[in-house]
Amino acid sequence: MANKTVKIKASGNAVVAVDSVIAGSFNRIEGRDADLKEALADLLATVEKLNNPDATEFAEAMVQAAADEKKAVFRTSWDALKSIAPVVGTMANVAAAVARFLGGA
Repeated sequence: MANKTVKIKASGNAVVAVDSVIAGSFNRIEGRDADLKEALADLLATVEKLNNPDATEFAEAMVQAAADEKKAVFRTSWDALKSIAPVVGTMANVAAAVARFLGGA
């Protein structure tokens, strides 16, 4: 059975389409850290425009790792994503949210 697609609002007017598993992860993050949820939605919106499947995979891995509070996986995915899509490292709100999340690692 295929996952259904769900739309997640990012900042501004951006909307990102994700599968229901990622949407569920967003819901779990939002309950703990709305700023991190918004930053990751912005990250996915940016990565979606790159049309790079590897970048999308790492960004989605970050969302799932954040939901599961797996900081090592989150950090590894973030580092890999920055290496293949350097533009994401320049996103101030994302970088700040990542630093806050990893601060307790």
